[in-house]
Amino acid sequence: MTTSPTHLGECLYASGALQDGAGQALRPGGPQLTARAVFCGNWRPGQRVIDIGCGNGGTVAYLRRCGLKAIGVDISETMLRQTKCHDDEFDVVRASGDDLPFADASADGILAECSLSLLPNAAKALSEFHRVLRPGGRLVVTDVYARNPRTNDPIEHDLPLCFSGLLEKDRTIRQLETVGFGIDNWEDHSDVLKAFITRFIFEHGSLEALWGGSAERSLPNGRPDDGLVEKTAGRLQSLKTLRPGYALLVARKGNG
Repeated sequence: MTTSPTHLGECLYASGALQDGAGQALRPGGPQLTARAVFCGNWRPGQRVIDIGCGNGGTVAYLRRCGLKAIGVDISETMLRQTKCHDDEFDVVRASGDDLPFADASADGILAECSLSLLPNAAKALSEFHRVLRPGGRLVVTDVYARNPRTNDPIEHDLPLCFSGLLEKDRTIRQLETVGFGIDNWEDHSDVLKAFITRFIFEHGSLEALWGGSAERSLPNGRPDDGLVEKTAGRLQSLKTLRPGYALLVARKGNG
């Protein structure tokens, strides 16, 4: 059975691999890109904003400091426990981003930082985001995308873990427009992805956790698993061809 991106993402986040030595979220752009995303959301104090894939609650805390009514959503019980330890007053819910337990038109904003690409069905998630947002509400996404997508086929999920659901700009915009969103902005922030990879190596010594495991595991006789090495090399070559980048996307729900 193939492991879904959601389950892979849960294992990755719960492992602590995406936290720095101080226990803070380790993601492309860090607090600076989060601040940019919230600025682009243009949400007003008192409005209700849902943080999809809230992790240990760093962005929930930031949204609250901005005067927003923040709700964190994450599939990982481990991460939600950490969020509550961060501040027991945080409003958090265990759910997947493509199956939200909220009423129609009940939120003013949705923020998805490096989480849409880890969901098993991005199109369904975007439909859910549209359902939950009030008319005029804004969705802000920061995530990995393919700067050189395949022309004939959708990107496959047989890629290194953190890149298993690379978005495609044109396809994602079509999906957004299909469910009723208008596109306000698409910004390329690929420089932050390079900086993230450098920092990840500094924190963890290698990229093994992002790849979903080592390419150098051995067979019972102690010899390297050549098949695994070859498969991993092929995945990395595919990834290189796709030229991963990082984007900030702002979309708005129409007024009806």
